[in-house]
Order: sequence, then C-alpha cells, then structure tokens
Amino acid sequence: MSSDNGIYILRTPAPPIKNGNSYTNQHGKFEYRVAHCQAIDNIDYSDLYLPLYFGNCKVFDILEKALSLAEQISKDIKENGYFTEYGICQIYKNIHFPNMTSKAAQEALDCYVGAKPLKSIKE
Repeated sequence: MSSDNGIYILRTPAPPIKNGNSYTNQHGKFEYRVAHCQAIDNIDYSDLYLPLYFGNCKVFDILEKALSLAEQISKDIKENGYFTEYGICQIYKNIHFPNMTSKAAQEALDCYVGAKPLKSIKE
C-alpha cells in the first residue's frame, strides 16, 4: 500500500518590500517552508493548496535551515516506526506565497470543489 507522503521544502520568491508608497522586489531571495504532507501533487491543481499544506509552517530565508528541519522531521517519523514514501523533496514555485491561512485556504477549497453547499442566489 502506498503512503503517498513526503517531507517537502517549498521555495517561493521572497515577498516585495514596501518602500513608502511602492514595493521593491527582492530579486534572488527566497522563502523556504517545510511540511510533512500527502498528495503533494494537489499543488499542481490549485495554488490554494500552498497555504493549506504550508500555511502554518515556519518561514526560513536560508535553505540549509529548512533542510535541517526536514531532516529532523524525517528522523522523528522513523523513530515512531513510520516512513515517508518520497523522503525529503524540494519544490520550486515561481509565485509569491499566498497571503492566507491554512483555514482560509481550506474554506476556499471547500467552496471551490463543492464540499460545502454554496448559498443560493435568489433571482
């Protein structure tokens, strides 16, 4: 049976910095988030899965710190008698991380896929 899980390090561009009334991109700088998740391919279907899977994660600005956390998570999983099917993997997304919580992303996905009935619009 497949566990379809892994420890994923998500790399996204660092958000722009506000300078007065404008914003400046931080070219060449990235954010890294680490999560143990299943069905990671969902992020290819909707960017709402990014905050769902990674919204509650600590944000790192150095890859090595993210790798260290990923290795610790992997060690903890193995020590508890479990395994990861895909190990530690890096994912690169060329979009800024969505500014929403995991809860907000779940609510949006529930409406999107019809898991919760939408309010009807009266004509």
